[in-house]
Amino acid sequence: ITIDNVKGDVVIIASAEGGVEIEETAKTNPEKIIKFYLQGERTLNEARWAPIAAQLFSDVRLQKSATSIVEKLLKLFFEKDCSLAEINPFVINGEGNLMAADAKVIIDDNALYRQEAKRQPTVASIAMQSKATFEWPRLRQLDLTMRPSRLQIEQ
Repeated sequence: ITIDNVKGDVVIIASAEGGVEIEETAKTNPEKIIKFYLQGERTLNEARWAPIAAQLFSDVRLQKSATSIVEKLLKLFFEKDCSLAEINPFVINGEGNLMAADAKVIIDDNALYRQEAKRQPTVASIAMQSKATFEWPRLRQLDLTMRPSRLQIEQ
């Protein structure tokens, strides 16, 4: 999912070809690349999306799974002010379920101030606010749990 600056719209770019080198597929077999424009919407229009999902996956169960994952990725794209939210590649695990094998997210630099405002304060940010004095009661209220380093999208 990215922004097509020429068309001024958000676009989902996909291919049933598989593999991680979609750029190479675009060069060698551009007809295998599918572009789905949101047409100003922030969610999938399922009536328009269903034929695309069918082109990508012949199994109806995988079409539904892919649709669910793409809907969640779109939500992340808009909530986090992304310029790119990518899953590449999708894989089918041993149980026949669709999963994201790798993901990449780029947050628009122009929107970082909005994301900073949403983020919980960290020990470092509190220390920067008051170099001489730590507010220990406030520090104890922070969520200091470890967070995963990779993007995870719940299915």
